[in-house]
Amino acid sequence: MKKIKVIYWSPFISKIATVKAVLDSAISLKKYSNDLFKPEILNVFGEFNDYKKKNLFIRDLSKISISNFLSDKGYFSSRLSFIIIAIYSFFPLLNFLKKEKPDYLIIHLITIVPLLINYFFKIDTKIILRISGLPKITGLRKFMWKFLLSKIFFITCPTKQTKQYLIDNKIINKNKIFLLSDPILNINKSRMKLKENFPKNYGNYIFSAGRLTKQKNFSFLIKSFSIISKKFKNLNLIIAGDGEEYLKLISIIKKYKLEEKVKLIGYTKNVFHYMKNSYCFIMPSLWEDPGFVLVEAIFSRCPVISSNCPNGPQEILSRGKGGYLFQSNDVNSLIKIFDNFVYERNNRTNELKWKKNTAFKNIKKFTLFNHYMNLSKLILINDSVKNSEKS
Repeated sequence: MKKIKVIYWSPFISKIATVKAVLDSAISLKKYSNDLFKPEILNVFGEFNDYKKKNLFIRDLSKISISNFLSDKGYFSSRLSFIIIAIYSFFPLLNFLKKEKPDYLIIHLITIVPLLINYFFKIDTKIILRISGLPKITGLRKFMWKFLLSKIFFITCPTKQTKQYLIDNKIINKNKIFLLSDPILNINKSRMKLKENFPKNYGNYIFSAGRLTKQKNFSFLIKSFSIISKKFKNLNLIIAGDGEEYLKLISIIKKYKLEEKVKLIGYTKNVFHYMKNSYCFIMPSLWEDPGFVLVEAIFSRCPVISSNCPNGPQEILSRGKGGYLFQSNDVNSLIKIFDNFVYERNNRTNELKWKKNTAFKNIKKFTLFNHYMNLSKLILINDSVKNSEKS
């Protein structure tokens, strides 16, 4: 049987969760398909260089790397970098698609490039748009998507709410929108990481993780912790991640005189052992879709407290049955929920155990194998429908 060639397009300038999802999606196709699929990830400008040795299916789109000339520090720098990448990669991608003629191109980040090529040029490759994160459909984006997505093969969404959000906005035929959970958990690797030695003693601590950006809302968490720490003096706060709000967060920590209580530890390759050893995990995000670190915290059997932001946390935590949900960006709500959690934790109530078990059942859909099964079905079923329509 002829191998189905699947190419991934996901140029990035900062190591966000989407990058791991792209790698694991390709790994799942290679691992479980019994050679039915031949996945490759395009290394557009050198962004995947660090992953080449471990993943032999990463392919250079260009011989020239410009990754050292791009920056994600600040709004204008990151936007300028996106424009440079788009201009730099347009014709190399067009030439690649015309020459190689892959069966599918799954696109994640800086999608404007492949979408424009797909709309204005005749190519044999079917384009699959994989939504990563909650899309903000502004007037301009809605206008552009309405015609650019008209020629797309189909779209996948990580949560039911996002799928419904796209359907309600009537951007594309609803029959082209499908649910596909992200491949967040590589079970064997995750278990190994849980067994690794914990690197440092931070005492009794609350843990949180993610890019230091406005979306993750760590400034809100630090302000809330300044109140929590007065009541629970033995608790510290550890935040893992890098990003453009680092200096802002340092300033807030100093403002509330929390230098001894709050630590920004930067990017870490293993969040699992931090989660496993923590008092609890708090995710204060303004939006998530679905919330990679939330899934990882649940897998670590860590009690989770999350904002009820759109769209992932409410689904993953079964609207509070699988964890503790507070009103997004509401300090009083977080304090009230945290007090409730502490009571249930200290009194060893069945409620906390039941919540953890409920959440654990919900994250089974985020494994690599489940992702492979659903992605392969979507490709094969939609392809057979298209072929039957042509005949």
